Amino acid sequence: MIKFFLNKFSKIFLVLFLTILVAELTAKIFVHLGLLDKGLPAWVTLRAHKDFGNWHPKNITLDLEKKNCWTSTVSYNSLGMRKTSENTQQKKNNLKKIALLGDSMIENIEVTDGFDLGSLVQKKLKEYSVHNFSARGTGLADQIEIYKNLIKSNNFDYLFLFLTENDIDNNVNGYTTIHHKRYDVVDNKIIEISKDKEFFDNYNSKFNIIKRDYFLKFKKLDLYKVYLKFIYIFDVKKKETKLINESKKIKKFELSEKKIMIYKKIKNDFLIEMDKNTNLIIFLNARPHIFEPDRSHDYKKEFLVNNFFKETWKDNVNIYDPYLFTKKKLIDLDMYRFPYLSMDCDAHYSPTGADIYSDFIKETFLKTVKN
Repeated sequence: MIKFFLNKFSKIFLVLFLTILVAELTAKIFVHLGLLDKGLPAWVTLRAHKDFGNWHPKNITLDLEKKNCWTSTVSYNSLGMRKTSENTQQKKNNLKKIALLGDSMIENIEVTDGFDLGSLVQKKLKEYSVHNFSARGTGLADQIEIYKNLIKSNNFDYLFLFLTENDIDNNVNGYTTIHHKRYDVVDNKIIEISKDKEFFDNYNSKFNIIKRDYFLKFKKLDLYKVYLKFIYIFDVKKKETKLINESKKIKKFELSEKKIMIYKKIKNDFLIEMDKNTNLIIFLNARPHIFEPDRSHDYKKEFLVNNFFKETWKDNVNIYDPYLFTKKKLIDLDMYRFPYLSMDCDAHYSPTGADIYSDFIKETFLKTVKN
């Protein structure tokens, strides 16, 4: 009887093994033919987070691809932060520490490890230990939570806060997702919208954790890309389409009275939360609109948002605009033409853009410290 069951089990195992082998070989053919991407989609690096809005998987390296645009290798450490160098964790304890805090521009997943913005800041400021706490899609209110939970208690000497135009929208009700911090104005009073408990209960269910995180262990298999394709078609694509349709109805980057009220409230909350022993330095974004604000209606609005940021923060902290520095660099390199520091197919920093912007960060910071 035992022999019968062993034979039965062996046959089932053999059939299962051969099925997976054939499926994997078929998936490799699909990749070779271009029917599947060589890398993983960027959305596998994001996790909805009850405090931070968005965060990342931990202790993992992922090969990513945006089809016909970019490929990159991206690594996250034990806290879910993007790594800034191979030896960051081995640095001497007596080095002063710098925390980088921003959104997708600073996480910079479009550029491979070692050449991304955070890694370049680390390489160019070798006498400091640089840690990148940035996460895509976060606004300033979400970043306050990242600061409170991951940065504040670790006694950082400097906090580099990066402002992008999206910040004017990212924590306003109706402009962001249900897992981010959201505020609205009712009867001229700012109210916080509670996060959706039902969403997080479902998102963190055992089934979804297995589907999202356990299967990620098979990331090296091309068969995993087939699985992701199905997830995209039946789940992610619907959400993306919904967000695109909703975005068409809203006025992004508009400096409405409501948005101004909410942003100023969040800014004040951030300053209250700041450790007085940590030096706060603010950097503005360097995307194409700063060179050609009249190129499109959105560029013009983003340009005005940046001016609003400068006016709003100037009495509280040093805030630095990369315009003159990056313009000179681009002219010297004969690159003074669209899309400047970004890519034709993606508005985030290219490898060259990250290099130039990190030069600005380095030189600005060292001048600030010297003074």
